[in-house]
Amino acid sequence: MQGRIARHSSIVATIIVFSLMGCQRSWDDDGDRNPVVLSGAVDAALSEAGAPLLIDPEGAGTPLEICDGFDNDLDGEVDEGLDDLPCEVPGKKGTGLTECVAGVFSCKLCTPGEERMVSCGCDEERKDHCLSDGTWMEGVCSGCPEKKVPCTGCVPGEQIVRRCDGCPEGEDCGAACIGSTWECTEGCEWEQITNCKPMTPTCSGDMSVLEPCGNCGVRRKACDGCFWSSELCMDQGSCAPGDRLTTPCFDKGCAEGTYSSATCDKECKWVKPKDCSGCKPGVRTYTRNCVSGNAQCGQMLIEETCTVYSEIKICEGERTLPVARITTKYLERCPYNLCVPGKSQTGPCVTSSGESGIQTLTCTKDCSWGPPTECDPGGTTCPTSQQCEANEVDKDTKSCGKNTCGQEYEETRTCRSTGCGWSVTTTQYTACPDCAVGETNKIYCKTSAGECGYITVKCDDTCHWDSSPTPGTTSDKCVATTNSCVPGSSKTDYSSCGTNTCGKTYPRKYTCSSTGCGWQFVSEDRSVCPTCTPGETEMTEELCKPGFPGCGTIQRKCNADTCQWQTLPCAVCG
Repeated sequence: MQGRIARHSSIVATIIVFSLMGCQRSWDDDGDRNPVVLSGAVDAALSEAGAPLLIDPEGAGTPLEICDGFDNDLDGEVDEGLDDLPCEVPGKKGTGLTECVAGVFSCKLCTPGEERMVSCGCDEERKDHCLSDGTWMEGVCSGCPEKKVPCTGCVPGEQIVRRCDGCPEGEDCGAACIGSTWECTEGCEWEQITNCKPMTPTCSGDMSVLEPCGNCGVRRKACDGCFWSSELCMDQGSCAPGDRLTTPCFDKGCAEGTYSSATCDKECKWVKPKDCSGCKPGVRTYTRNCVSGNAQCGQMLIEETCTVYSEIKICEGERTLPVARITTKYLERCPYNLCVPGKSQTGPCVTSSGESGIQTLTCTKDCSWGPPTECDPGGTTCPTSQQCEANEVDKDTKSCGKNTCGQEYEETRTCRSTGCGWSVTTTQYTACPDCAVGETNKIYCKTSAGECGYITVKCDDTCHWDSSPTPGTTSDKCVATTNSCVPGSSKTDYSSCGTNTCGKTYPRKYTCSSTGCGWQFVSEDRSVCPTCTPGETEMTEELCKPGFPGCGTIQRKCNADTCQWQTLPCAVCG
């Protein structure tokens, strides 16, 4: 009976071993070791056996050694032959070597503490660090010298108490212990700042806890019988969550005028930028369909000019990147009377009996409006929302905005002479205050040492700027900065015309102050900005059919591509 049980156990053990071996082992005919992939499925299948890897180097079907801290093959050795086998870790790049320590299997892709340099392109490199689990923590491609790695032994400014007496570790030393205070220096080293004296214990006995430290790192804190002491902060990330970093566009060849922004995630790792801002200086000419998806309706010719207009600081101000912006010029425009094939619109009309009505126009395949339908009585010559009494005047007051001391401006609306639509004027620029409470402004100045700088002035509770010195004067309150320029020189900057303005920009001219400290605003030209917002419509005072007011007035719509007014076709009166 015992023999039968023994044979049965042996058969079961063999089935388990070889079924697991089928999951784990991969050999070539020449005996070379192929990489072993450690997958979640394999880990789960082997968890009951206590080992994540089974191996039979000879392939002869002998009992296998398992990484579990036991002598499975009864040869007098424990967990032998399980180290230095090629392996891979899903989700991690590269091939590493296996390691079996105290019955725990792992795949080490690198040696903890090891560093490597990896090319970013553009003659730049990043530095990767090997973590304690044997995997790489990638550095960041920034074009800057690597920042100092956060302290591993302590955090600058942190204070701890160390024991001065001879109380044995792990024992309770009573109500009073002899200790002194130590502080972490900027060089990440502990420095004693008080003499030894009796102090109240902060812990007792053999206690230890894990606590977060540095940039997403962790360290063990243990009790020495009197006070807490901490081990090194391990596996820190390369940044603090929320950090932002401006970098060249490495994936775009670090072209002049372009830049990217990298952010640090909640795991203290840099997230590689996906977008590249700015543009490469030069001129590009291309065509675009006048009506999207309908090339037969004609094309517009567009010229984009990319020019460098400023510089941004990187590497904590040690380097700068040129920044460029695109301005658009339409060399050939589309006719204003185009439409989208298949689309319809209604318009006012007059029946043969002189009654107002509505008729429908449909856009043809060549992007022009087809003949209108028969005039349907009952319509109106003006949309209901725009109807008003001819020359009617309506006035209203509106707030100048948040924190503007309760001041208001007047808006005047005048109904057009056709009784359809309003024209609007306001007193906003003359009635509203110069500033909002709490708003700040910078006045250029010079320090007592002759350096260029600025003084910050603030909008007071009465919505007026605090008193400030004449730009360029010397003041003890002047904060030094790098804003020097050549007196009398000029520059032109470009600002956005605003949202929904088809990417248009307008020029702003500046002149360097006579002191050589900062640029003074001279003028701006907003005439280049669009006069309408895409999708906006309005009724003009021009009649669709001169002498026939019942046919309504001409309506126009703002083109979504050009932000220019486009005249819509009128319905034809019967």
